Amino acid sequence: MLRMAFGTHPGANWLHQRVTAAARHDRIMRDLQMVGSRNQVCGMHVHVEVPDEDRRISIMVRILPCLPLLLALSTSSPFWQVHRTGLMDYRLAAYRELPRTGLPEIFESAADVKRYLDVMVKARALENSGFVW
Repeated sequence: MLRMAFGTHPGANWLHQRVTAAARHDRIMRDLQMVGSRNQVCGMHVHVEVPDEDRRISIMVRILPCLPLLLALSTSSPFWQVHRTGLMDYRLAAYRELPRTGLPEIFESAADVKRYLDVMVKARALENSGFVW
C-alpha cells in the first residue's frame, strides 16, 4: 500500500475544483476571482490563542527566529498541477500571488497591530483582521 502525506495534492487541478460552500469563501472568491480559483494549496497551520494582546505580540516577535524550522516541518508538495516545480515546497510560491499573505511587519505592541489593521480596513484592503493570512 502506498502512503503519502502532502499539504497540496500533487495532482489537483484548479479547473476541476469546487469552492467550499461557506459565506466567508464566497466573499474571498468575489474579492480574489481568478487568483482565488487558482489557489489550490493546503497546509499545516496551528491556531494558538493568547488573549493578552501585548503578550501575543511579544510571543510573535520572539518566535520569528524559529520560522525557518517551522516552515521546514510544515513543508508541502514539490508538485503543482502534476508537474515537478523544482522546489521542495510549492505552497509558498503559490501563496505569493495572494494579497494579505506573507510575513507581517514586526510589531512592538498591540497598539501597532491595531493601527495597521485599522488602516487596512479603512483602505478596504481587508474586511476585518480575519482576512490577514
